[in-house]
Amino acid sequence: MKKDINILIIDDEIDICDQIAGLLEDEGYSTFSVQNSDQAFKVLNSNTINLVILDIWLNNSKLDGFKTLKKIKNFDELVPVLMISGHGTIETAVNAVKNGAYDFIEKPFDLDILIYKVKKALENIDLKIKINELTNLSYQKLVCNSDTTKNLQNIIIKVAKTESSILLTGPSGSGKEIIAKEIHNLSNRNKKPFGILSCANLNPESLEKELFGSESSDEVLKLGILEKLNGGTILFDQIEDMPLKSQGKIVRFLEDQKIVRIGGNNSFLVNVRIIATTKENLNNLIDKNRFREDLFFKLNVMPIQVPKLKDRLDDIEDLCNIFLIDYTKKNNLKLKTFSRDCIEYFKKVKFPGNVRQLKNLVEWILTMLSDNKKTSICFGDLPQEIKNVLIDKNTSQNLSKDFSSHTLKQAKKIFEKKYIEHQLLKFDNNITKVSHFIGMERTALYRKIKNLKINLEKEK
Repeated sequence: MKKDINILIIDDEIDICDQIAGLLEDEGYSTFSVQNSDQAFKVLNSNTINLVILDIWLNNSKLDGFKTLKKIKNFDELVPVLMISGHGTIETAVNAVKNGAYDFIEKPFDLDILIYKVKKALENIDLKIKINELTNLSYQKLVCNSDTTKNLQNIIIKVAKTESSILLTGPSGSGKEIIAKEIHNLSNRNKKPFGILSCANLNPESLEKELFGSESSDEVLKLGILEKLNGGTILFDQIEDMPLKSQGKIVRFLEDQKIVRIGGNNSFLVNVRIIATTKENLNNLIDKNRFREDLFFKLNVMPIQVPKLKDRLDDIEDLCNIFLIDYTKKNNLKLKTFSRDCIEYFKKVKFPGNVRQLKNLVEWILTMLSDNKKTSICFGDLPQEIKNVLIDKNTSQNLSKDFSSHTLKQAKKIFEKKYIEHQLLKFDNNITKVSHFIGMERTALYRKIKNLKINLEKEK
């Protein structure tokens, strides 16, 4: 609805502000008008602004238009800004867009063109938000063919409609993030944003700036993730790694749903649902004084145990198909399928890395068989080197590589290097034995080792 759209007009000429405000209000928009940067940031600080119309020169202001534009983008990069000026040139327009403006309009402007550009800017930002939401949403929904995951799905459906905090506990790679997104999508907050904050490898200062945002005396404002996700859901990934100092601030936030930006004094109400994931037994960490007991009780309102892959074997076929379809689409490969004997073999393989490790295996197989014209992948089609790894005790280490972030050529090179290094280690760098085992001539193997920059020197 247009009445929910707030537009901020920043121009040192009051007549211009009144003219634009009247025009926009006739179209059903709500407006705020200010004459300088200080007033502008007070409005931005206390209101949700959907679009800004900003004069480039902005006389009698602490900051000119370009500097104000930069501060606005630091505050919230998604807010579209239309720049206006009575002394416009092509160079001015180009600079405005380069600095982050959505578009440029020269004064005196055609009122119809102004309304058109406002509508296009708002449509553009709606599209960006939808793209971000789709990017955040996983292509994979929870596969639940096994009794274990059917029970899990029933629990998810029940807890999703509540407003309670949820703690997802399960081993690495078990799909906790997928479940968190499923809960959000089934909740009453599904029209609002879903975001993830990883608690690993962040010091308290960095983590708190990410959470609460920051502001300073020179008007530099930056929204934190809690403000950006207002009305939606936040996932604290690996909550066990959150610094103790930050844990205390999260406890206070959960008590009153208020935040204070780092460097600021004013508090703001923020309505965000919290889901947390952990691979650890948090009770053990509490005993070791590494996790706050009060935070545990506030998060553990709805505890959910996420199963290992070995406890949901009936899901493996559908999971493989999901990974297969996604990888072939992303890499423009010919669609293939896994035969029954292949799927049954996967069910016998130990996957310490759980669902993530199965995904990596599927991508690895598709990479190595990309030149194979067969549409059905049977167990007999799997390269011997992959079969060797599947029965190797170090399966977890060898299948830990995620190939989806590389091109097909890069993925093959990564695999070849890892595979040959593994065989050299196994045969104590004996080239004759390695070449015989992998079925490659000694001279060809030497060339391959040189091309892949593999070090043949034994560690001392």
